[in-house]
Amino acid sequence: MTIALNSHRNRIGSLVLGAGLAPLGLMVLMDSGLKAQPSNITMPEKGVVCDGPGQVCYDQQGVSIALTKTYFGHRAERDLLLQFNNRPFPQEFRLSNASVCSVTARTCWSDGWSRRTTNQVLTAQLFGSGNQVLSRENGYCRLDDWGVRAYNGRCRLIRAMGDPMFRGDTYKVRMNNRPDLVFGNRNGVLMAFSGGRSWPAQFENQGNNTAVFRWGTQQLLVNTLVYGANGSYGAPPLPSSTYNTPYRNSYSGTGVNWNGAIEGLLNGLFR
Repeated sequence: MTIALNSHRNRIGSLVLGAGLAPLGLMVLMDSGLKAQPSNITMPEKGVVCDGPGQVCYDQQGVSIALTKTYFGHRAERDLLLQFNNRPFPQEFRLSNASVCSVTARTCWSDGWSRRTTNQVLTAQLFGSGNQVLSRENGYCRLDDWGVRAYNGRCRLIRAMGDPMFRGDTYKVRMNNRPDLVFGNRNGVLMAFSGGRSWPAQFENQGNNTAVFRWGTQQLLVNTLVYGANGSYGAPPLPSSTYNTPYRNSYSGTGVNWNGAIEGLLNGLFR
């Protein structure tokens, strides 16, 4: 959906990149090394993009009323509220330089709706430079496929941001000599991705830093490691109930709806 708002041309001149005077302490670019975008697009702070002709500012969630008010004033805020009149803001939007951005894909494209050429500058500014690692945790993983043990040993739990396939943080499980497993929010549902395929997934918190993921024909049990003073490690005992629970050969559920609770549990495991 294209956002088209009334332009206040008496303000545009001072918002062009490289202009001598910028209101409200507006900076042309942060210290990220990003190059200027063509047209009247500004990047006043990390994670924010403002469109001069449209008099709208955006962050990683899309249209931002608060940021629009900060950088364009009360009149722009009022116009924005009138434009949408309590309707939800779009998950996709087009800027005055013809670039298109998608909140769900966490990506911007410089060739508009054809989406063939990624706009690396805008994508990095709004959503971060792909797969920025937020945390790494050592873990112990047990993977079953069709009830057959496929892996049992050390693993790495990596929380990152910027993956265009998912919205928000992604949760990656890395096991030796196996494709990475990635879990994240896609269209409001917890999804598992591996080897070019994706499935709706279930997540069960079993306590004691232990959790179970289920998707397709597979089940993954994860437990964080406890390190000793000498650098050795040992996997905390896994709940016997998990071992004894009959494995369902095929999980065909619709996945877990994404909410603050599931995100909090995953952040706790991938801390």
